[in-house]
Amino acid sequence: MREYTRIQIEIEKDEGEAAVMELCWRRTMADPNDDFRSSSSRCRVLIIVTGNDFSTLYAPLIRDGRMEKLYWAPTREDRIGVCIGIFKTDGLSPEGVTKLVDTFPGQSIDFFGALRARVYDDAVREWIGEQDNVKRVQLAETYLDSAALGDANRDSIARGEFYGELS
Repeated sequence: MREYTRIQIEIEKDEGEAAVMELCWRRTMADPNDDFRSSSSRCRVLIIVTGNDFSTLYAPLIRDGRMEKLYWAPTREDRIGVCIGIFKTDGLSPEGVTKLVDTFPGQSIDFFGALRARVYDDAVREWIGEQDNVKRVQLAETYLDSAALGDANRDSIARGEFYGELS
């Protein structure tokens, strides 16, 4: 169930849960838009759902007997393989990925994705900070070049009429 905005989340989630509950209640009908009184019946289908936290789903959907839950406990090799895929475009060697996974042995796969995202976020923040510093220096130079004590009083200083100028 995709999440776009707070309102969109509720609509998508509600519609998805309603469609799956329809399949649970009327097991012979695969299309929730069909009229439940129609005589045509359909074959049951297997629905595979993946996710990190099913506790937010409608409780009757996840109760025992209605949904079979398979929990994946990745081995060290599984975690290394997934992390090699996560860091593939970053040029991190398989040995580097192995060292990273071994450095954080109790962390979930999601941790490594978040770690990668954090590194990119920090790099972008640093780049933005550098751009802001460049802009500040440029603005300061522009201000000083055109300030009242700069070029604006050059003619007064040349004539000796500038306040405080000794003759």
